Parts: sequence; structure tokens; C-alpha cells
Amino acid sequence: MNLSKSEKLLAAKRKLREFQLSKMQNNQDGSIKQKYTLDLLSSQCQNAETNKLNLEVISNVLTMETSKDNSQEFQKNDVVMNSMVTSENIINYNELNCSMENTNSMKDTQENNVISKLEEKLNLNEFPKIQKEHLLEMASAVENVLTNEFEHIETSLDFDLMNHNQFLNSYLEEQKKIVNELHIKLNNAHSRISELETKLKEKEIEFQIQLEQEINPLKDQVQIHTQTTGILIAEKTELTSALCQAQQSAKQNSDEAEEISKKLKNSQIRILELEKEILFIKNNNEELNKNFHQLQNKYDSLNEQFFQLKKEKEDLDLEGSELKQKLNLKKTELIAIQQELQEKTALLSLSELRIQQMKGMSITEEEKHTAILLEQELVQTKESLKIVNNEKDEINKQYQNYVKQLDTQQTKLLEKIKIQKKL
Repeated sequence: MNLSKSEKLLAAKRKLREFQLSKMQNNQDGSIKQKYTLDLLSSQCQNAETNKLNLEVISNVLTMETSKDNSQEFQKNDVVMNSMVTSENIINYNELNCSMENTNSMKDTQENNVISKLEEKLNLNEFPKIQKEHLLEMASAVENVLTNEFEHIETSLDFDLMNHNQFLNSYLEEQKKIVNELHIKLNNAHSRISELETKLKEKEIEFQIQLEQEINPLKDQVQIHTQTTGILIAEKTELTSALCQAQQSAKQNSDEAEEISKKLKNSQIRILELEKEILFIKNNNEELNKNFHQLQNKYDSLNEQFFQLKKEKEDLDLEGSELKQKLNLKKTELIAIQQELQEKTALLSLSELRIQQMKGMSITEEEKHTAILLEQELVQTKESLKIVNNEKDEINKQYQNYVKQLDTQQTKLLEKIKIQKKL
């Protein structure tokens, strides 16, 4: 219960008043000594309990206050306690006096009643003097007995008051010891608070030094990010307001923790699924590695084939160059033969002209023979020309086919190499 000082003091006063009223009622109701002593003992116990309650209230009030206010209010509470104890002692003494007066009045009334009853019963005027004296002696004896009882009651009451005062003194000493212990605890708390304040100041100084060390290199960036500082300040105010609402957000945190636990379970299930996928991917990787090794072997074999084909191509290029040289030689021979043919055709035409001229004139046998020989040579040269042209055409066709085959092989090898590189 977070009550103020005034409310706690009022509650303690109310309890004291209620106790005093109940005590007064008990004292008025009880006229016998034993009952009265029992009431006193019960009242003392109740007073002790109320004092303990008051001390607990005061200790709670003391713990609620700050260090400086604690010392001042602690002194005030000591004064209040002493005043309350003294007031209780005065009240108890007044109650005892009242009870004494009540008992005296009760005794007087009882004596008067006894005397009146005796007088009524005996009628002193009717009895003789001896009987009157006897009756007066009886009355005096009764008065003596009553006075003795009254003195005994007074002594017992004084003794009870002494015991009560001793109990109160011992209780006060105990309360003083408790107060001293509380003073020691308070001094320890003061020292602890001072130590914590010094530590807090040291930590603040260290934090400020760290902040300065971190802020100095970031000054250039702060000039660029001036707009973001406003946002950060707004976030800071929001965070300060959020700190005040931390108690309300505790329940939300518990709900979030439950949601996180659910998410954790889902994530664990997801992890198991991912592990299965990883195993599947590992198996696939192993298969891919096997395929890769196989493809690498194929690639090596194809590289070997490629080098072999390169060598064959180089050989074929050499053969082609040789064939080209042969073809060029054949061409030069053909050109030479064509030149000879032209020369021979020119000679033939000249010989035909001569023959025609000779036809008109007388032809000798030698000229006829030379003409026949020339015609035969012409026929032979034509045939040789046809053969050379046919050979030339065949060589060209062979060369073109060979070149086409080499091109197709080269394209196929390049495509295979590209496919292997992609894989």
C-alpha cells in the first residue's frame, strides 16, 4: 500500500483511539481485581502490538523517503514515537486513577449499603446498647476489612503500574535499539548511495569520453546528415515515452514471446526441410560431379581428337599446298602448251595458206609430207590439250571437296568444344 505519511499517522491515531475506547469500556465493565489486571495485561500487549505497527508504518515511511529527507523525518518520527509512548503512559495512568476512584466509590457505596441494610434489619432504636455496640464493632470490622482490601488493591495497583512502567521502559529501550539499527542501516544506505553515485558519475564520464571519441570522426557526416538528426531526436522522444509505457508493453512482450516460440517451432520445421533439401542437393552435386568427370574425360578425348584432326589438317594443308604447286606447274605447262598450240595453229594457218597456194601451183611430195605431219601434230596437241583440261578439272574438284570436308570437321569440333565449355 503506497500511503502518504499523514494517512499512516491518522490510521495509527484511529487505532489508538479505538483501543482506548475499548479499554475504557472494559475498565468500566470489570470491577474485580483479577479482571482488571487481565485487562491491563491485554492492554499492554495491544499497546505493544500498536507500537510495533506504528514502527512498521514509520519504517515503511522512512524507506519511501530520500536520503536527506530520511534523516530529518527519522528524527521527527522519533519525537512522534516518544510523544505517543508518553501519551499512552499518561492515558494509562489516568485510566488507573479513574479505575481507583471508581473502585473507591464502589467500596463506599457497598459499605453504605451494608450499613443501611444492617440498620434496616436490626433497627438500632429497638435493640439495647450492648447490641448496638456489638453491631457497631461489627460495622467497624467490616470497614477495617474494606479499608485493608482497598489498601491491598492500591498496593497491587501501584505494583502493576511499576511493572507497566518497567515494561514500557524496556520496550522503549528495545525501540531505541531498533531505531539505532535503523540509523545504522540508513547510514549504510547513505554510503551505498554515495558509492553508487560516484560509480554512476565515473560511468557517465567514461560514456561521455567514448561519445566524444566516437563523435569527433563523425562530425563531417553529421554536417551531411542534418536532416536525419531531427528524425533521431523525434525517435529519442518517442523512446523516452516508450520507456514510460514499458510496464504496459510487458504483457505484449509475453504474447510476442509466445509468437516467437511458435515461429521458432516453424523455423525448426523449416530447418529440417532445408536439411532434407541440402541432402538432396548433395546427392545431385555428387551426380553432377560424376557427370563432370565423365564430361571431362570426353573433353580430354575430344581434345586428343582435335589435336589429331589438327595434325591431319596440317598434313592435308601440306598436301593441298603441294597439289597447288603441282596445279600451278600444270598451269604453267598448260600455258606453255597453249603458246605452242597458238604457234602451231599459226604455223598451221601458214601451212594451209601455203597449201592453198600450192594447190594452185604444182605441189611437191615433200610439202605434202610436211603438211600431213603438221596435221598429225595438230591433232595430237588438241588431244593432249583436252587431257590436260580434264586433269585440271578433276584436280580442282578434288581440292574443293577436300576443303569442304576440312571445314565441316572444323565446325563440328568447335561446336563440341563450345557445348563442353557450357557444361
